[in-house]
Amino acid sequence: MSLLFHVDAENALNQLQNDATQKHLYNKINDALDLIEDHPTTSKARQRRYHQTKLWGIPVYGNKQDWLIIWEPADNNQIIHYIGPEI
Repeated sequence: MSLLFHVDAENALNQLQNDATQKHLYNKINDALDLIEDHPTTSKARQRRYHQTKLWGIPVYGNKQDWLIIWEPADNNQIIHYIGPEI
């Protein structure tokens, strides 16, 4: 299984990676992405369900910020739709 990124999600991840002040948050986001990739059916990877669609969410906390990863299982892949602040 592999992760496929929506362009906005990939851009957000790249911005975090390039910001030295966000290293802790970037590492926490990567840990959550590893969980989605390696264990997509576990409750930790599916902490939030969006009932109108087949989307799942994982809240990520780091650097005193609340972020969210929204993803969708698709065939043998996981599509990452959103990585960003939880609004």
